[in-house]
Amino acid sequence: MADTGPQGGQAVLSLRGVGYATGGRWLLRDVNLDLTAGSWAVVGPNGAGKTTLLRVLAGVYAPPAGEMYFRGKRLSTPLEWRRYRDELGYAPQIPAVCPELSARHFLAYVASLKEIPPALVGPRVEEVLCLVGLDPRDGRPCGALSHGQRRRVTLAQALLNDPSLLILDEPTAGLDWESRWVLTQVILQFGRARLVVFSTQDLADLEALATHVVVIDRGRIMLAGDREALLAGTASPDEAYRRLLGRGQRPAG
Repeated sequence: MADTGPQGGQAVLSLRGVGYATGGRWLLRDVNLDLTAGSWAVVGPNGAGKTTLLRVLAGVYAPPAGEMYFRGKRLSTPLEWRRYRDELGYAPQIPAVCPELSARHFLAYVASLKEIPPALVGPRVEEVLCLVGLDPRDGRPCGALSHGQRRRVTLAQALLNDPSLLILDEPTAGLDWESRWVLTQVILQFGRARLVVFSTQDLADLEALATHVVVIDRGRIMLAGDREALLAGTASPDEAYRRLLGRGQRPAG
């Protein structure tokens, strides 16, 4: 197959026939998807495959079936995958922090893993902490921070390398209003010119954050497209969600 994807470079990220299985069970099946710049909300029932899809997009899972394209070029060699990972930021659902370290020291450690030049680490760490609304001078260990604050530190580590692609697994879950507002601003800012993909169980996120929607169920993409077009005429997030799932239904197979 040719290196250039079918979208001719229009999509930032494309999947063709991607599948992922573990323990003899396929969690993703024949996923075909083109993700353009903007904010993409991934929705679906519990166990639908949202987290698995995001982990594949983030390069955490290597799909045994199918192909991925980044900016029109197929990812095939270890070097290509590494360069791809260098351009993305990933924040898992469970806060990924070191409880013994302060936010500043933890981010400095992550920055070294991301091979950010040492001279730039200090200013960049301070910048991303301010971006997510945390005080760079706060010396408390991450283990002493609130859940929302730890989620903000996790988001900050995803922003360290100034990614062109941001992947967030249920970023709004369990957040207080202040942390949610901070996260909303980050997603809206990045989604203006870059690609943000986030999963959510909160239907209000569709209206507040998403420019596009992906519906997944039983490991298959049921529907994907522009949010305004997909939700036209709906009166509430609940109605929108029911319409999306209803329009996305397919026979099992």
